Amino acid sequence: MSEIEENEDDIKEFKRFVQYHFKEYVVCYLDVLGFKEIINSIDANNAKTTDFLESYIEITKAWKTFLEGYIPNVPEEESKEVEIEIISDSIIISARTNPKDPKFVAQTLKKVATAASRLQIEMIKHNFWLRGAITVGNLYKQDHLIIGKALIDAYQLESTYAKYPRIILDNNVIRKYFKSFGEFRAHIHNADGVKGENIIFINNEVLHSRFFKSYLDDLLFVDMISVIFNEVTNPRETLLGIMKRSIKNSFLHADIAEKYLWMQRYILATFEKNFSDDVESIESKEELFKILKDAYTNKTL
Repeated sequence: MSEIEENEDDIKEFKRFVQYHFKEYVVCYLDVLGFKEIINSIDANNAKTTDFLESYIEITKAWKTFLEGYIPNVPEEESKEVEIEIISDSIIISARTNPKDPKFVAQTLKKVATAASRLQIEMIKHNFWLRGAITVGNLYKQDHLIIGKALIDAYQLESTYAKYPRIILDNNVIRKYFKSFGEFRAHIHNADGVKGENIIFINNEVLHSRFFKSYLDDLLFVDMISVIFNEVTNPRETLLGIMKRSIKNSFLHADIAEKYLWMQRYILATFEKNFSDDVESIESKEELFKILKDAYTNKTL
């Protein structure tokens, strides 16, 4: 057998392996902002560093268990399909999907996006800020081994395009798995069987706010504020806490202040857009909006 024939056989064998073992997944890759710098400056005798690492390990372990066992509006047997892997400052959330069924893809997207956003909200409470990307594609998972284009794509999207503490959606997902943006929107809209105005993916065009005029990209990202309104027990305190931490961090970390400024503007833009709908259950919503806006303007809370 010639070397060329051997190579062709190897290629065929690899293709068979891929077809049999690689499955279609929704994958979210998350990165903890500033984590590498802290790790690089680790001092075992520094109590602050030790507390940081202990806190990170405790939170991620607890929420891995929680999110793998509970995803809102999804039957328990389906929620267990969501899996979370944590490797240093990288967090990977994934769930199997059916590429031939747009409704199922939409449901899985919403499932993974909700899990990622719940984790994002909880991490911010402890001053860990996440940035990430969601895509759909082939993945091979066995024990602790994860290989696949979906993971590579999600990582590259996060590192190249996410920029701010947000979780973006790969635009190619809409082109590949849905006939149109309208179909994508409709399926996402009703992914959990509940009709309403809650759309988990938004962009600057949807927000159309004076607070967001300086941000020009049209990338869809997970609407964390919508998740707060729908999934968190105390949305008022959660919003105020996020605003407070983002303002404080913008002073402490001047080199990346723009990332925290984005979060402040996003909170105001989303709150303003949903003023008459999502926040109806919050008492004194006008007062809350004023507090948030004053905090943004005066950089104090």
